[in-house]
Amino acid sequence: MKNTFRFFALAAVVAAFASCDKIQDEVPAVKEGRTISLTVGTETKTILKTGGVIYWLSSDSLSVFDNTATRFPFKFTGTSNASSEATFVCSNYTGSTPVYAVHFDRTTIKNASYDGTKVITGQVKAAQNIINKVSFGKDASFSIGKIVQNGDNYSVETMKNCFSLIKFQLNSADIDAISVKGLNNEILAGWVDVDCDKLAADQPGWWTANTTKGAATEIELTVSGSGATNGHFAANSSYYIAVLPQTLSGLEITLTKSNGGTATRTINSSIVLNRSQIKSFEAPLDQGLTFTNDIILDCTNATQFVWDGTGSFPIRTNKSNTEFNFWLTGQTGYVFHGNVYNWDKHLSWESGNKIKLPNISGYSLVEMSVTSQKSSNSPTYKISDGTTTLASASINKNTSTFPVVFDVSAHPQSSTSPDRYLTAAGEGCIKFTLKYTTVSN
Repeated sequence: MKNTFRFFALAAVVAAFASCDKIQDEVPAVKEGRTISLTVGTETKTILKTGGVIYWLSSDSLSVFDNTATRFPFKFTGTSNASSEATFVCSNYTGSTPVYAVHFDRTTIKNASYDGTKVITGQVKAAQNIINKVSFGKDASFSIGKIVQNGDNYSVETMKNCFSLIKFQLNSADIDAISVKGLNNEILAGWVDVDCDKLAADQPGWWTANTTKGAATEIELTVSGSGATNGHFAANSSYYIAVLPQTLSGLEITLTKSNGGTATRTINSSIVLNRSQIKSFEAPLDQGLTFTNDIILDCTNATQFVWDGTGSFPIRTNKSNTEFNFWLTGQTGYVFHGNVYNWDKHLSWESGNKIKLPNISGYSLVEMSVTSQKSSNSPTYKISDGTTTLASASINKNTSTFPVVFDVSAHPQSSTSPDRYLTAAGEGCIKFTLKYTTVSN
């Protein structure tokens, strides 16, 4: 005869992540040496799917502690990786009264401990590998459920998530790794001692870092499986970071591209991370960042010139003062209908003419940033491949918020699409910079 513990928790959604703590149902009493089955809902674990619903993984496991602090492993019995409710089984339960169920990283859950009164030691893993888009690391979560006795029956009173989530997106499609640190080196992950009484009551101070087992001030994110696109974090997809709940002084987030280029975003404001809640960055993490392997062509302070349609002029660059030719092409080859000139250090040209932007071997144009517009009209600027518009915006010197950013990172230059052009409907007269990044293999 099988004795069954049922841990009920509704499938959580992103907008109501903390509303699924309540777990209920009662089951027959536990007999020594019997097979025990625990059916566990998904508020506790394990990956987010479309719509924010949390699912268990078939490789998940639980630890159950009895009142003598003896740990018993429970294994997932299903085969599906998209189960909203999972059954875990201990085939030879020899313990006495069960008191707590614990879930976290499957490779180290055997090292979980219980002091026999109210403190459970577990972890939010610092190295988090994300295997699905719109999800968090497969081994990143940590949750505890208290088992209570009602007469001869047992049920799980609550199942509490011991982590918070930070949601983010990226513009670039070639970022391989992300590291996250607090500005004051706060403990973000690793092993912690949880006061289960305070956790159940949602009282402050329910966790303390266990520096003996290993607390972490830095979280490392990687991506694999269906969470990746061409081996990298996908552009315009959501991902989540699992963090120990707390109030942070700020964050330092370092992004690493496949070409080795790095860039760091610093958030200097306080961030409150509540247990089982989600914080979200409004803008992509890499928006506006310059990576170490990027080239910036600065067109904001070019020398005075008048172009005769036969040559080129140099643009300053942040890479060892290298000069790149900035070729200008008109409606008919290299002939303009008038002079191209510098008006108060703004590049100016007639409506309808186009400027061929530099091609740099091994690099691709990812962004144009317009810092000012000189003329009083409101031309529409476009970056194109000669046929298709890749980015466009109308700019007015009095009403636009500068810089105006044209993001073309989703359209990398290639052998089949090598050229990029800048045009304006109306007189073009701007200061701007061009950002190039190395082409990923």
